[in-house]
Amino acid sequence: MKAAKITVRVLVILLTSVWGFFFGILAPIVLMNGDLEVSSHYIMKVWLVAAIAGYFVPCFLIMLGRAKIAACFAIAGTALTLFIHVILEPITVENASFMYLPQIFITILIILYVFITNPHYISDIKQKRYERLNAPAPSILSKHEKEK
Repeated sequence: MKAAKITVRVLVILLTSVWGFFFGILAPIVLMNGDLEVSSHYIMKVWLVAAIAGYFVPCFLIMLGRAKIAACFAIAGTALTLFIHVILEPITVENASFMYLPQIFITILIILYVFITNPHYISDIKQKRYERLNAPAPSILSKHEKEK
């Protein structure tokens, strides 16, 4: 289990440093300084905020040991990235999956890390399901006895 924690943590840090830097910071800055019609669009600033909220903040929170908060930031960053993709879809090329697929992959890795570091979440879910399935059935006789 410890090897899985270390592996996922290293993957998140490496992928964040590569994808977060190139697709989160450099891509909007290059587009802002270009001559495209999208260069002055407000969504470029939102893209930078989404990169910080979705790539860098979760990475630092995982390094600090706050995996649950990191998962919340990663999910918020994914939602912002998907929003940006919907807004920019009519403006950009048809296949702009480079923008949201890395963010989704990092979010999945961070959620996986949460479940690896907290395995009792899964066992609690199993225990609650087991208790619900083995709960005693309601009795028909008790209803008739209460009516009398």
